[in-house]
Amino acid sequence: MPVVDFAQFHYFPALQTGFAEVLAYAQLAAAMKQRLVPIFELSQRDTAANFDEPIAEVRNATSGLSFLLDLSKDPAPAPYRYANEDAAKVARDTAAQTQYNNLLATLLSPQDGFAAWRSLVASFPNAIPVLQFREPAVEARQILRQAALLSHGDMSLAIRIAPDHADALSALVPQILSILRSPSQLLIIADCGQRRQQLSQRAQFAADTITRILAGTDISEQALVRAVCMSSWYSKPDQQGVHIYPSQDWALWREARETFPFAFGDYGAMHRQRRANTYIPGDFVATVTIPLDEGWHAYRHPNANERLGWRTGSEMLRDAGALAGAPACWGRDLVTRAATGDLTGSDRVRIWHASRVNLHLTKQIELAQQNVTQYESDDDE
Repeated sequence: MPVVDFAQFHYFPALQTGFAEVLAYAQLAAAMKQRLVPIFELSQRDTAANFDEPIAEVRNATSGLSFLLDLSKDPAPAPYRYANEDAAKVARDTAAQTQYNNLLATLLSPQDGFAAWRSLVASFPNAIPVLQFREPAVEARQILRQAALLSHGDMSLAIRIAPDHADALSALVPQILSILRSPSQLLIIADCGQRRQQLSQRAQFAADTITRILAGTDISEQALVRAVCMSSWYSKPDQQGVHIYPSQDWALWREARETFPFAFGDYGAMHRQRRANTYIPGDFVATVTIPLDEGWHAYRHPNANERLGWRTGSEMLRDAGALAGAPACWGRDLVTRAATGDLTGSDRVRIWHASRVNLHLTKQIELAQQNVTQYESDDDE
């Protein structure tokens, strides 16, 4: 496990390990990869019973670069039962669901300081572990043991705090900091969640969380505390044609930043939905998205299942000037080619999700460099 100076990075995107998000990161320019620390959140892919495929892809995509390794706590959904469905398929899907959920339960078991999770993290020499828990109010001692064992040798680690466990973790984090050689070893992620409302309340959550943590930390060490304010304003385009969808993620960060010098994080322009079952609609609607400084310029095709919609959308965004302002990257190249009529290898929905995420990550790396350093300069005046 690596030692990372978190203060040298400004952007920490949380990416689940679906095909599109891993591909989007893999296609980042090498120079861009060195300017961010992604949080890869192991999550179920399709109806898989394990993490074998995404783990292999993350290993390949990171190629020795440091990243944070986290775990989605969402269980595998129940198999969708079609009318007159093959009983053997139902049995296979049910077995895969059971196997995946058993694996998740094992990785989240607090036994011996979350030993199963620590073992998995140890198989990634370049992974910074995110501490795991389910009920921190009753697992505090095992979380502390987990932190002590993972930080052995002054290694870096992280903890992710969402509103549902903020009280317990705000009290526990100062104890974790007290067992580290330096508070700078721990990255605190204040995860304000995914929604397009309640900006001030969510910013206040981040501010209150770090304030409570600092109150339990020695004054001499408070300047060494590192934290990220994370939120996600992205949602799927819901209007036909070309429209601009604003984002308030940076506005939320700016409000929280009045209390503490947070770095910036988001969900990489992916909208997360918890699945009720394994049903996947057969229809798709072609959508093309290009990031703005604080929002997205997007095209949504009026008809379902129209693959040429990606060409039409790319043309319209190009003609609207959105493409000219897009950062140079793999995602931009994809849109540029599509605007000329070339959809070779890109006429699949997940490729266009990857294009959006790749463009977004590239844009946010630059914005974070500008925004965070500007606030740091203002603080020094």
